[in-house]
Amino acid sequence: MSEFNLDEILSKLPNPERDYVLALIERDPLTGAHNRKSFNDYMAIQNSRMERGEGPLCLIMLDVDHFGKYNENQGHQGGDLALQKLVSVVRSTLRPHDESLIFRYGGEEFVLGFGGETAQEGRNIAERLRSAVEKECDFTVSVGVSDSLIAGENMENILATADRALYCAKHSGRNQVMTYENLSKMPLMKIGVRF
Repeated sequence: MSEFNLDEILSKLPNPERDYVLALIERDPLTGAHNRKSFNDYMAIQNSRMERGEGPLCLIMLDVDHFGKYNENQGHQGGDLALQKLVSVVRSTLRPHDESLIFRYGGEEFVLGFGGETAQEGRNIAERLRSAVEKECDFTVSVGVSDSLIAGENMENILATADRALYCAKHSGRNQVMTYENLSKMPLMKIGVRF
């Protein structure tokens, strides 16, 4: 198989076709959220930004509560519509200055990244998102928040600590926001082990 240069190929396409191909490469076709490839690219950019000392990175992970049961009750088409609605609500709830992208990380799990924001600022955004979903949807979400100030500047650690906070939000009653820094205040038996 011969190698090809995607940038070179894209540069030869007219704008509408180039935009369409980029959307196929970078977006989840069901929800329109950015996909895992886009997330990996985003994390590489944020890593470079942090190495230049341009401030922290905050990650917010959210997951639909009881999505398996939701699919059982509503059918898979209903589940698909729920994920589309979730992305729509998140987009409409974010403020222009939030400057974030929403990524479909897997299944019913999504990640938002905020360059220059701390976990406390991220918690405020996350609570706004959680509340909007609760009001506008027939399901709820659990949310985990972490940042590079808490987890260090290792991208995997930031993601892992946001995931751990999400896991604890789910196992502490769901429909809530948990920051990784708050886990130290929880009894050990409530934190559980995920890794």
